[in-house]
Amino acid sequence: MKSIALFALIATTSALRTAEDDGSLHFFDFNNANLVWKNDWEAYRNIRDDGDSNNCRLAESDNWYGAQQCRVSWECRGARMCERGGFCSGYDGCEVSPLPMQAPGLLPDC
Repeated sequence: MKSIALFALIATTSALRTAEDDGSLHFFDFNNANLVWKNDWEAYRNIRDDGDSNNCRLAESDNWYGAQQCRVSWECRGARMCERGGFCSGYDGCEVSPLPMQAPGLLPDC
């Protein structure tokens, strides 16, 4: 058990050291506010909050705080709501989305 913990510690510190040294973009360092929206909150809000309460055109992966993360419900796609904890959740109600209990790409039987 001690050897597993030691191995995990070594792997973590070596990964952190290489992330700092190579200067490339890493998955956990991706910052939507800076890289996608250029730290311009007003432009982000004007584009995303168009007054339509069920905007199915939104891509939640481009949210200010990160993919599917939110602070207000207009950042969530369709009828999804911003839940406590800062994540969009629920069924979006958009036409192209399958029903919650339906496999993607299949039409419901009528």
